[in-house]
Amino acid sequence: EFTVAGVPGAYATLTFRRHNAHEDFTPHVEFSTDLATWPITSVQVSNTDNGDGTRTEVWRSSTPVDAGTRLFGRVRFSQL
Repeated sequence: EFTVAGVPGAYATLTFRRHNAHEDFTPHVEFSTDLATWPITSVQVSNTDNGDGTRTEVWRSSTPVDAGTRLFGRVRFSQL
C-alpha cells in the first residue's frame, strides 16, 4: 500500500534487478488487465545500488488496484 497525494491505496508493484553498466537502456514498466493492451503506466518507487554492479528497481502502477482485479506487469527496454 502506498500513499499518493495524501490518499492511501493498493498498487501493483514490479521489482527487477539490472546491471549498472547498461545505462543506455531505458526501462518501460507497464501493467495490463488482459495481456493484450498495456494502458496502465508506472511510477518508479525506488532504485537501490546492490554494491555488486547491479541495482534493484521497484515500480508501482500509476493507478490503484481494486480488490479482486487481476493485473499483469512487464518490463520492456529501449536503447537510447
